[in-house]
Amino acid sequence: EGRNGATGQGSTVDRLVPTELYPATEEVRGVSVGLHATFVMMANGRVYTMGRNTVGALGVSESLTTCDSSHKCEFFPRQVPNLPTNIVEISTGEGHSIARSSDGAVLSTGDNSFNQLGMESCGSGTTTCFGFLAVPLLQGIRIKHVTAGSNWALALQEILEPPSFDPPGGTYAKMGVRVVHAEKAATMRYVLELYGVLAGAPNASSPPYTSAVQLSRSPVTYSLAAHVECALCGMARSAPTRAMYSIVEGCAAPMFAGSRTLAEKAPDFVCLEGIDDGLPCFGYLDQTSCRGQGSKCAQYTGQWAPPGPTISFLESDPPDASIYFTTDGSVPSAS
Repeated sequence: EGRNGATGQGSTVDRLVPTELYPATEEVRGVSVGLHATFVMMANGRVYTMGRNTVGALGVSESLTTCDSSHKCEFFPRQVPNLPTNIVEISTGEGHSIARSSDGAVLSTGDNSFNQLGMESCGSGTTTCFGFLAVPLLQGIRIKHVTAGSNWALALQEILEPPSFDPPGGTYAKMGVRVVHAEKAATMRYVLELYGVLAGAPNASSPPYTSAVQLSRSPVTYSLAAHVECALCGMARSAPTRAMYSIVEGCAAPMFAGSRTLAEKAPDFVCLEGIDDGLPCFGYLDQTSCRGQGSKCAQYTGQWAPPGPTISFLESDPPDASIYFTTDGSVPSAS
């Protein structure tokens, strides 16, 4: 439908077949289409818009061209000012729009008659905003999805899921428990109690998890609790998770130790270029692990091989136990 200019073709003519949009000289990252408006997000960070702008839904200053009898519209793509270059999502309602950046920031523009912009006013006491503004109540909160309806908007907060334990709670010989979480930039803290006493929730003074929580007494029942903190993610902490471990006499599973580069699986992120090229890092927010000009932390998708030679030690309890190993992923045997 072209009556509001939302096709960006410069007229009110409806387009019944796909037609190349002007300008088409830049790489497109994403497109968002609403009732009366269209947004095009470019790979270079620019955002273009077209359509009805009577109450500021396009995020640009007041439009001068009349459309659909009494409305003001943009008939050609117009660049949206004052937006961060990392906008990844825009949703449009009847007369307002809401945008989200890759780091979880939220901005809104347009009609605010029902407080659908998430703010009391646009700074001038009016109920109409001609330009995207940060939503005050959502600043400092990491949002993972936004959407807009006729006179409302919705923002979903990203939360930290609790960590998990490897292996899970159960009955074992002496062993080490790994605390596992997908967010590599997070800090995990734990509380360990003996003799079946229920472990309380960790706090800021609880020890941070490093390599493994050793369960080295037998026969003893341990209670383990852990949570995740991630200030870099804009999220304070997860809910705690707990497990009970009954440790009995016997040979414990061996532990890998003594190697900084040995990985049990491919890392989720690695450094690209620079002097740390190929080494693991902790995610897109990691600004310190990758040294060298132009180096950055990026998601890893290839086959993992640690750079250079690696040295690892296998340890077990009791120390005089025989340890068998393989290097091809197969199950070890006595041969």
